[in-house]
Amino acid sequence: MTSIESNKALALDFLGHAFANRVDEALSRLSPDANWWVIGDPQRLKVSGDKNRVQIEKLLRGLVRMIPGGMRMTVKGITAEGARVAVEIESEGAFANGGAYHNHYHFLIEIREGLIVSVREYMDTLHLLDVLSG
Repeated sequence: MTSIESNKALALDFLGHAFANRVDEALSRLSPDANWWVIGDPQRLKVSGDKNRVQIEKLLRGLVRMIPGGMRMTVKGITAEGARVAVEIESEGAFANGGAYHNHYHFLIEIREGLIVSVREYMDTLHLLDVLSG
């Protein structure tokens, strides 16, 4: 397997675990110095902004409470170059408050020495806010 193929596999493996609420498995794919940035205004949407490794764990464990059944993840596209992997995903799930969740994402993931060091997440933040306020 080439490094590009292994980087794609790692990115999909990580996202699959994260979307399925397998937090420990997802975290094991992250570097200790990993950073996750989510698009949006952190004042309006708490998941937005920069997160360090400790905050990433808190974010993932919070998703388990918010979407207890996890989300079905459909990969729409994947592209990789060097250490960077771009993944387009569509998700479906149900919030604990009963709201249906169906979002679209673009993740840009950077990998170093077999671990994820950076995640940049772009999604429909308006849909998320609508479901949360639902």
